[in-house]
Amino acid sequence: MIFNLSKLINLIKDGTISGKIAKTVFEIMADSGKDPKKIVEEIGLKQQSDPKELENIIDKVISDKPDNLIIQDKDKKNVGFLSTKKLSEILKR
Repeated sequence: MIFNLSKLINLIKDGTISGKIAKTVFEIMADSGKDPKKIVEEIGLKQQSDPKELENIIDKVISDKPDNLIIQDKDKKNVGFLSTKKLSEILKR
């Protein structure tokens, strides 16, 4: 378990996962005894920080919902709409 905890900390340090994601990985790791890197790969929890890849993800979100995006607060309540045109303008700044 200590060895896996060390691996988990290294995943945070090298930017593979965030601290918030680490909590989830830790819970799964504690229950299953699995290697934290395997958990991250299996569930797809790797943090994305490459600007080009993020741009591709945003473009896909915009193309999937071309008119408006619903803005939600942390409790998943709808708080407004953002036109994808406006979002594109914001992201190009």
